Amino acid sequence: MTHPIASGRAERSRWLLSVFFSIALAACGERPPPSAPDTGTTAISDDSVGAFLREHWSRPLAAQGPAPERFSAAERSLAPADCGGCHAAQHADWKASLHANAMGPGLMGQLVEMDAEDRDAHQDCIRCHAPLAEQADALAAAIADSGRRPPGHASARALHEEGLVCAACHVRAHQRFGPPRRDGSAPDAAA
Repeated sequence: MTHPIASGRAERSRWLLSVFFSIALAACGERPPPSAPDTGTTAISDDSVGAFLREHWSRPLAAQGPAPERFSAAERSLAPADCGGCHAAQHADWKASLHANAMGPGLMGQLVEMDAEDRDAHQDCIRCHAPLAEQADALAAAIADSGRRPPGHASARALHEEGLVCAACHVRAHQRFGPPRRDGSAPDAAA
């Protein structure tokens, strides 16, 4: 036989547990999705995003074309070192990445054996390793010139030798694309 006080505690414990589990179970029900805060911006349709992405990532990439006259030399450049003038942390990350080493000696050894004018064959490799049209032009020029340079000739690293550069993802027709600024502001499109 159980003691009457012990029996009361057990009953109270069962009651508290049942209340607790009832509340917990009720919390598991579906809730309406939270409404998005009104940011004052117009929603972008999935279709327009898809169209943008298809155009942005179409291969081979189109040449940038002439830069706006108002651009400084660094802004006109597609070289990662020039991007690093303003984006030092990102440039340091890039330099330590596989992207910076995408055009190593093994790949270059294969490319220099190709005909300088066979751009379709080059694209088999550089569409990923050095995708800018300007890199394709630099590569074709380097292949055409490869037999004319003296052994040990040192020169500035050509754009195609830089590998997967910042501009390959972040620049189209000299327009910059990327994450928003840390302070949330957007660059002035007219500047």
